[in-house]
Amino acid sequence: MPHSTRDITQELEAQAVRSALDVGQWTLHGLRSRCFILTAGAGSIEIGGDDVTLRAPCLVWLPAGQSAHLTMQAGSSGAWLALTDQALGHVALPGSIADDLRHMLARPQLGTRLKPEIARRLTDNLLAIEAELRSVEPGTAEMVRHLLAVVFIGLWRLSELVSHDARPLPRFIVDRFLQLVELHLDDQWKVADYAAAMGVSTDRLNTAVRRALGKAPLEIIHARVCAAARQMLESSGLQIDGVAALLGFDDPAYFSRFFKRLTGLSPRQYRHDYASRAAPPTGSFAAWP
Repeated sequence: MPHSTRDITQELEAQAVRSALDVGQWTLHGLRSRCFILTAGAGSIEIGGDDVTLRAPCLVWLPAGQSAHLTMQAGSSGAWLALTDQALGHVALPGSIADDLRHMLARPQLGTRLKPEIARRLTDNLLAIEAELRSVEPGTAEMVRHLLAVVFIGLWRLSELVSHDARPLPRFIVDRFLQLVELHLDDQWKVADYAAAMGVSTDRLNTAVRRALGKAPLEIIHARVCAAARQMLESSGLQIDGVAALLGFDDPAYFSRFFKRLTGLSPRQYRHDYASRAAPPTGSFAAWP
């Protein structure tokens, strides 16, 4: 169903960043997603207490809900786009591209390096959107919708670059790592698997997790698997090999050794001790005749 010009013009903004003699600053409250293309100059973005240096040509993408403070040094130029989640719904893209974009745009990209010609092309598209939003010409909504599609296909083409060259902040690495641990608890993923899924090196993942949590990623993974095993042993009637299978262990004997190494007890001993502690005491008033 076609969208009205009024609808789409209220759901996004686009504007050039002109070269100026003074430093430019923006406080971004996270109400909309933001895309900045820096074609010349330098700046920085402060988010969650971390400050990231920006050097042209580069891309900044902030999904809705992420607040930040952006600074552009004198002489910097480029363009920015702000849009709501509803505006994203205006863009009709093939399913495979749309799925890739949803994953890519869900996380911040802070200073992803661009080739100069790609930065100029994206900036030209954003400036074309700005011109359309300022005009009163027939077909503005359709033109803006098509220009948005061009912009997002351009971002989609950068998806490999984003995966390998973007440097997400440590706290985003840690948050995403913990989410992935929950999702892949029974998949027996190695630390390298988690790093690959996030597009960071194993060393960078290790450093971020150790600094934030005081433990190595492998310790976090093992502790979470052990906690899930304890819960199953306490609250289910599953046999030990059934618990092992649900947690992705092909060999129940290996699972038992793993569990004992972390808790000091075999799974059978742990279950017995827990049952003994949970049993009601004898000799209570309720037991009197």
